[in-house]
Amino acid sequence: MSLLKVGLIGCGRVGLSFATNLKRAKIIGVNDLDSGRRKKASILLGCPVKDLGQLAKTADVILIATGDDEIGKVARKLRRVGFKKTLIHFSGLLSSKILGNNNRASIHPLGSFADTKTGKKLMVRTSFIIEGDRKGISVAQRLLSSFTDRFTRIKPEDKPYYHLACVFVSNLLIGLYSMGKRIVKKKKLDIDLLPLVDATVHNIKALGINSAITGPLLRKDVKTLRVHKKILKKMDAKYGLIYYLLSREVLDLISVNDEDFLTSELRSLLEP
Repeated sequence: MSLLKVGLIGCGRVGLSFATNLKRAKIIGVNDLDSGRRKKASILLGCPVKDLGQLAKTADVILIATGDDEIGKVARKLRRVGFKKTLIHFSGLLSSKILGNNNRASIHPLGSFADTKTGKKLMVRTSFIIEGDRKGISVAQRLLSSFTDRFTRIKPEDKPYYHLACVFVSNLLIGLYSMGKRIVKKKKLDIDLLPLVDATVHNIKALGINSAITGPLLRKDVKTLRVHKKILKKMDAKYGLIYYLLSREVLDLISVNDEDFLTSELRSLLEP
């Protein structure tokens, strides 16, 4: 089987991390609005910088690794200059339909890529969600199969829900960590919270969500909850709101096997 000739538009963290892992494929050109990123990608991938017209003439598949707002614009430009082969984007939210009616797919890596240095290694270990039409899916699977077997198909209409779930356990986790750091900083405590985060994730993986739960809710520690509530009343309202909402979620998980735990006192404590 001949090598797929691949063009890359958008030379950021995800695009470069994906492209550097491809095997049985040849990167024939890159493009990016930022001249520095174009040059870096050209050197890293050992290929020339090409405009959209040049890519359309020579590529079998073009990867669009731009921001979501630019994907449709880039796809329309490529179709206008005559590109009829496979287009693939990397958005977790958008379906491949934004790329046109035919020969399209989307690939979303289920990972967090903070930089290109670690991105290449992480890309090999992550799982992927893909969707598209028959031709596009075939090409997407061919590209992915060159370095991983961890990919799952999803319906286009389910992508927004999938992406929302990803935001909850990734970006919003960073928000929670930041809030915890602010609390210890407020009291000038020199405490590293990351080991606790690592231990919690480990427990979820090893034991499952329900069995990973620890803390005052599991212990039915009403006194501790009262102390927390007293402190939260002195803080910005967002801390109390998030504490109560997430505590109710945890309480729901616990109460699946413990109906007696849902006492009126605990319910009142978990109200803003």
